[in-house]
Amino acid sequence: MQKLTAWVRSMFVKYKHIICYLFFGLITTVVNIGTYWLCYDILHIPNLISNVIAWITAVIVSFVTSKIWVFRSKTWTADIVIPEIIKFGGARLLTLLIDEVIMGVGVDLLHFNGLIMKLVSGVVVVILNYLFSRIWVFRKKDQV
Repeated sequence: MQKLTAWVRSMFVKYKHIICYLFFGLITTVVNIGTYWLCYDILHIPNLISNVIAWITAVIVSFVTSKIWVFRSKTWTADIVIPEIIKFGGARLLTLLIDEVIMGVGVDLLHFNGLIMKLVSGVVVVILNYLFSRIWVFRKKDQV
């Protein structure tokens, strides 16, 4: 049992960034869906406006959780945070466009199942968001 515990602990330490990213990604997804539901179903805000409100809310949650817990970027001074926010938002806009292209081509042009395409798109977007955040947004100075 000790060997298993030690192995699990070593895997967690080795893949901590990815595990934290996936955990907080799940939270962000719940926030996104919950915000959309609240806006669209409860407040009766039109679909696309509800989707944008949900996306903005999810990006804010994702930025804060990524900065604090995933990439452990501890500096909150304006000269650090403002470029991080701009890079983070830009990367998220880019992956939003990629998501739209995958969904448009897969569902509207090729007539694939929407749910399956959303899953495919989601995997691509999650991987790209992680890479953009790790390599570009929250890069430590010694990684430059």
